Amino acid sequence: MAKSKREYGTGSVFVRKGTDKLTIKYAGKQIATGLTDTPANRKKAYLILQKQHAIDSGIVEYEPDVSRSIENVYELFRYEKYQDLSARTKDSYELSYRKMFRDTKAMCTYQNIVMQCRAVRNKYSANTYNIYLRAINVFVEFCKKKKIFKTTDKLYSELRRKDTSKKDVVTLQKEDMDRLLEYWHNKDHEFYLLLKMLRFTGARISETLRLKWKDINFQTGTIEYPNKVHGQIQYFPITPQIAEILTELRSINNKSTNVFRWSHTTYSRLRLWLSASMQELGIELGKGNAFHVIRKTFATELFEKNVEIYDIKDLMRHSSIDTTLNHYKQFRTKKLSEILSQVQPEEVK
Repeated sequence: MAKSKREYGTGSVFVRKGTDKLTIKYAGKQIATGLTDTPANRKKAYLILQKQHAIDSGIVEYEPDVSRSIENVYELFRYEKYQDLSARTKDSYELSYRKMFRDTKAMCTYQNIVMQCRAVRNKYSANTYNIYLRAINVFVEFCKKKKIFKTTDKLYSELRRKDTSKKDVVTLQKEDMDRLLEYWHNKDHEFYLLLKMLRFTGARISETLRLKWKDINFQTGTIEYPNKVHGQIQYFPITPQIAEILTELRSINNKSTNVFRWSHTTYSRLRLWLSASMQELGIELGKGNAFHVIRKTFATELFEKNVEIYDIKDLMRHSSIDTTLNHYKQFRTKKLSEILSQVQPEEVK
């Protein structure tokens, strides 16, 4: 029920019970304004309603709405879009909002958004910046749809950075992986099982830590992973080795809904554990992410065993074959370098 309501033509402005935000009811839809309930903001809300009615009636032509700040419009974005998003996507959008927008009080225009995105362009790596930019691009498209501003420009296409750095494929040798597993078998048995799980699935650490027992289907022999981009379920087969790991984990965490005792938010601490153990064992990692190296090792072993490229894509659960091919190119370059070093003479006289 509304706390207060006032009719205006074919629409109204009201405040929902339990909130202090103004909502517009117009043409059978309820539209959150992101405006706090104050006398000044009520006037703004009625002007928005009046203007929308005039535009739809053909009385006036559309003009960009510059009456609201980025902060207010983003509040509207949260209200209308977040309810259909996963917790992980919401966290990603919120992080991108904090990192990209330094002045949220600025008017919400396309030019202001571009200016703020440009201001932090060189503060992050190309990959990190592009991740933030993709989230802000969703917000920009929302603004276009809501007629907050009008532009045909594509934010991501205009501002995305190209990663020109050359990356080597960092992988673990079988002997190093065995030594690592033996180290953790005696130190923390559940962490040992976590590493084995990553070793046999090639899964990302974050999605592995999010696994719940309801995601494990022994009847169909599959693990269900939600896709990190669109949230759709992707399936991974449970092999005998994986089944053995899961059975042991079940006996350890039989009262928990989660497969592992750690939350995905403890990822940084677990990475420090893994990096420290690698350093202690003399396993050189370079600048690679300790957990992601295990995933890269899984992919490389599939390439070495001549598994079909599209089967590797499905097992790695890449959203695009281009990602799989990019890793394959790096793998082939490294392999060819090793072959050449074996056949070429050490010195040229």
